[in-house]
Amino acid sequence: MLQQTISTSTKRKRTLPSPGSEPTEREIDCVRLAAEGLSNKEIGALLGIAKRSVDQHLYVAYRRLQGGRCGRMAAVNEFRRRGLLN
Repeated sequence: MLQQTISTSTKRKRTLPSPGSEPTEREIDCVRLAAEGLSNKEIGALLGIAKRSVDQHLYVAYRRLQGGRCGRMAAVNEFRRRGLLN
């Protein structure tokens, strides 16, 4: 019973950002590197984070654009349009 309580209490509840909200610096970094043609694995190695973390950062970045209904290149183009990629 104690083990169940510990494992249940350590789970974090995550809320997704609303579409149109501002991306974090890490999300911008991931999208910028994706725009350069790097794979998620390569982005992770460069930033010193797991590929799964890159997947999540990109997913959240996409979510900020039209509720996640865009793909990788659409996100890159939208970030450029907003002046978030140099």
